[in-house]
Amino acid sequence: MADKELWISLQNLNLGLERSPLKISNDAKNRRDAEHRLSLVVQGLHPSQNPAGIKVMMPKIWKLEGRVTSRINDDGSVQFFFKHEHQLLTVLDNGPWTYKDWLVVVDRWTRRNYPDFLRIIRFWVKILNLPDDSKSDSVIREVGGVLGHVDEVHIQQPSADQVGEVRVHVPIDVYDRLLFARYFNLDDSRPPVLIRFVYDKLWRFCSTCGGLNHLATHCNFQVQETEHLQLPPPIPVPVAHHMVDQPHTCWCRIPHQ
Repeated sequence: MADKELWISLQNLNLGLERSPLKISNDAKNRRDAEHRLSLVVQGLHPSQNPAGIKVMMPKIWKLEGRVTSRINDDGSVQFFFKHEHQLLTVLDNGPWTYKDWLVVVDRWTRRNYPDFLRIIRFWVKILNLPDDSKSDSVIREVGGVLGHVDEVHIQQPSADQVGEVRVHVPIDVYDRLLFARYFNLDDSRPPVLIRFVYDKLWRFCSTCGGLNHLATHCNFQVQETEHLQLPPPIPVPVAHHMVDQPHTCWCRIPHQ
């Protein structure tokens, strides 16, 4: 037994390390890229989301059970292989996705060399309390811009039985803290307006710091005094009846220019 362990340990020698690196052929790389082109990488944000569970459950959640194959990578992420690109795109378009009530981050394997790979979740965020005269594309993009770059703006026009609604599509870094409210000076002649943000498909998160990978009971974040000072004194905002959620119809889509 001792001899076996000795020979196994000898395999850790650095023989050959001094030689120049070998380059993989373009043909081998092209074949690898073709095999991985239609694949998504999924990673959980919370310790309870074990890779084996993600591997089994995500195809069921996507309603693609039996139509995708998968494997667990060495880093704990799970890679899913699709037969058709439209299935992969549907998964991306219908996110964010959750497993065990916690968000998972989903990214294309082809983006593996980007610095934000497996760091971005794209949310639709409803903007509440924005005055009607400020519901313009330029103002909405600046208001939504405090969350991140605004990819798209959706404006739902009011009707006889439905109030208007404003949403923005924003990529959020999963390691940032979510922002849920902010005062804005929309007009120099008016007091600041408290704008609130409601994230679509957001489940569990930390109510203390806005983190996406823990609850408030496990939060070590301490609010700094400077963060309090960035907001003006609160202005009472009455709760209006028209703020109740309504079905999403009559959208006016304004793509990013």
